Amino acid sequence: MEKKVEVVCLFSDSGVPIMAKQQGSNLILEVFDGKEPFERQVHIRGNSKGLKALGEYLIAVSEVKDFHGHIDSEVYSPHFRSKNEFSLTVENQEKQKRRS
Repeated sequence: MEKKVEVVCLFSDSGVPIMAKQQGSNLILEVFDGKEPFERQVHIRGNSKGLKALGEYLIAVSEVKDFHGHIDSEVYSPHFRSKNEFSLTVENQEKQKRRS
């Protein structure tokens, strides 16, 4: 089954990807070290608005080569939070073509 979903990517005036801060969006990042009750894992959870904002941000980053951005509580609170104040770094490692 396929479902078409509208995606809106946000960029600053200088072309930097931005994650949307929608009213009521919620995104939580948790990192577990392997102690009970979770295995070693990174857990991203949230409501539909928060998860969609993250998806749109990931797509936006995929459009900007040689770019990395950080999602953290300092900038995106209250929409994003992390129990131990971890930030989520997203990086597009493709290099931009150099101009001749």
